[in-house]
Amino acid sequence: MNKGFTLVELLAVLILMALLVVITIPGYTTVYSGVKRSNYHGKITEIESAALKYGAKIKDEIKDAGNTCITKSIADLIEMGYLVSEEDAEAVIHNPSNNSTMDGDIRMCYCQDKFDIEAYYYEEFNPNKIYYEDDYVLYNNILYRCKSTYEDKSGINGVDKKGNSYFERVSC
Repeated sequence: MNKGFTLVELLAVLILMALLVVITIPGYTTVYSGVKRSNYHGKITEIESAALKYGAKIKDEIKDAGNTCITKSIADLIEMGYLVSEEDAEAVIHNPSNNSTMDGDIRMCYCQDKFDIEAYYYEEFNPNKIYYEDDYVLYNNILYRCKSTYEDKSGINGVDKKGNSYFERVSC
C-alpha cells in the first residue's frame, strides 16, 4: 500500500487554501487601511494640540486680529519647539497613511462665542484627491470640513448620491 496523498486530495487542499486567501485579503486590507487612517488622525490631533499650545500663548494677538485667523506651518511649530521633527535634517512630520511629508498648514482662530482658540490642520483643496470625514481643506481662502468620503472629483460644492454636500464651511 502506497503512503501519501492523491493528486485530487492535493488539489482540493490547494483550492481551499486559495479560497481562504481570497476571502481574508480584502478584510485585512480594510483593517490595515483603517489603522493607517487612525494613525493619520492621531498625527493631526498631535499637530492641532501643539498649535493650541502656541495659540494660547499668543491668544491676545489672534483676538486683536478681529475675525481673521493666523496660519502657521508644521515647520514653524517645530522651529518654535511645539512639535518634534521626525527627521534630523528637516523640520517635517510624516503622513503614516502613505509616508509622504505632511505639507498642510494649521489655521488658528479666536472664536468669540467660545472665548477660546480653535486650531485646524488643513491642506489646499485638490478635486482629484480623496478626502475622508473630518479632513479639512482650504478653498478660496475659506476653510471646509469634509462630511463624508469625497472621491468623485465633483469639486468643493459636489454632492453625494443622496444629495448631501461633501463639504461644509467651518466657522467658529
